[in-house]
Formats: sequence, structure tokens, C-alpha cells
Amino acid sequence: NSKLWKDLQLLEPFGAFNPVPTFYLKGVSFKDVTLLKDLHFKGNIYSDSGTCPVIFFNKPEFYNMVKDNENKTFDMAVKITENNWNSRQKIELMGIDISLNN
Repeated sequence: NSKLWKDLQLLEPFGAFNPVPTFYLKGVSFKDVTLLKDLHFKGNIYSDSGTCPVIFFNKPEFYNMVKDNENKTFDMAVKITENNWNSRQKIELMGIDISLNN
């Protein structure tokens, strides 16, 4: 949410000795998944906490993993980003890695 985004900005500037924080999300489900340009996996994640868009750049294999396991949950490593487009700001997640829960 926007409060978390503002709190993260207090940690700036990010660089070599102060990397952008990575977050671990446990037990999320995917909905509305798509593959963009056969390269980028995009979808919405759902959990008890709510929903949020996520994109994985250059990770088409994750799309297949999620499609093959539609009713299962996943754990993810993500970074939080702000998307500024068309004079609108929205908080999104940039996926780093994903694993299927057993």
C-alpha cells in the first residue's frame, strides 16, 4: 500500500551498500496471468492480505509453472515498485523468484 511505499522511501538512497529491500511472500495464489511478448510473466496475486499486480521480467518459465498448478499456492521473492504511467501512480511488485508450495 502507499504507506509501505512511503516508509521504503525513508530508506533511500539505494545503492551498492544500501540495496533495495527484497520481500518474501508466502502462500499466494495467482489469477489473471498472462505472458507478454513471450518473455514477461504478469498476473495478480491474492492472499489473506489482499491483491496486488506482479510482473516477472524475462521469466516465461514461471508462466508455465503457474498455469500447470492453477489451484496451488506459491512463495515468492519480490521488490516493491511504483508504476507512474499516464499521470497515475500505482504500487506494483517486481518478481524475482517463485517456488511452488508442497
